[in-house]
Amino acid sequence: MRIILHMGQGKTGTTALQHMLAAARGALAERGVLYPEMAPGAVAHHLLIALCEGPDRLPPHVALPFGGAEATRRAALEGLARIGAEAARTKPDLIVLSSETLVFGTTAEGKVRLARLLASLTGDIRPVLYLREPAGLYLARLQERAKVAATPLPPGPQPIRAALEDTEAAFGRPPELGAYDPAALAGGDIVTDFAARFLPGRIDPALLPPRRLNQGLSAEATLLMARFRALVAPGRDWQADPRGTRLISLISRIEAAQGGGQRARLVPGLAAAIRRASVDYLWLRDRFGLSFPEIDYRAIDGAALPESLGHAPIKALIKIDDARYGALLLRLVAALLEEPAP
Repeated sequence: MRIILHMGQGKTGTTALQHMLAAARGALAERGVLYPEMAPGAVAHHLLIALCEGPDRLPPHVALPFGGAEATRRAALEGLARIGAEAARTKPDLIVLSSETLVFGTTAEGKVRLARLLASLTGDIRPVLYLREPAGLYLARLQERAKVAATPLPPGPQPIRAALEDTEAAFGRPPELGAYDPAALAGGDIVTDFAARFLPGRIDPALLPPRRLNQGLSAEATLLMARFRALVAPGRDWQADPRGTRLISLISRIEAAQGGGQRARLVPGLAAAIRRASVDYLWLRDRFGLSFPEIDYRAIDGAALPESLGHAPIKALIKIDDARYGALLLRLVAALLEEPAP
């Protein structure tokens, strides 16, 4: 028995992949693949982080459904026991686990604890990650943060090399990497690519149409979300507030009715500055042969981004069309006035 441990990176289609795997549980089980439920109704395995890290590293969206860190850890222990019992009963050839919290949300020590925990199921654990080019990754994370926080995410590269070296040390093998790039993915999306690369012969990728979840907002919608977030729920994590989900849905419907919002873009020069600072991508190219066409590798020198960007408003980070923003705001206010009070 083997384990494929899909560890991230966030904003690389992980939610779509997890929903596909959960929807295909029955078909996969018939072919010797176990994609287990770690908690009732769960499509991913985020609870694993509660078993290898302390409460201070537990993401709010993981702990919230269980009412706190201690209850989350109990649920995680029960979930791991459930996986072990199901594996013992069904004797699969392969177990697939997936959580984007695991690569950057865990310390080196946490990854070692995770490896030891999973070794109770099998010693053959294959860590897998998809990685995105740094400027596109930052923009996606900036938009995601706007849905839950009023202050923007400061621009800068993630510490990819350290996280991957820690992963290799913990599991005793280098992680297998894929580029989150439509031109490099089989079928142009992560769902088909994952099925083709890691589940060959187990399920027909043609039966797994790509699903777009957590769709990115336009630049104007991103700014609107952040401003409403600051107004309606200052100082709180909006993941715990149903008004956030309602507003995202409403803005998305308005933009869809208007033919869709324009794709968000970083202000001129910011994408190049982020890529220039991303020295770990040189290491990725040289160590794993993983490269991205958007990156000018000759320009990477580790130059730090201006400190002023650490406190910059969203309008200083992404290009905003003021006329489009004003029209979207008016349509949103009109829609809110027409909706019945919750």
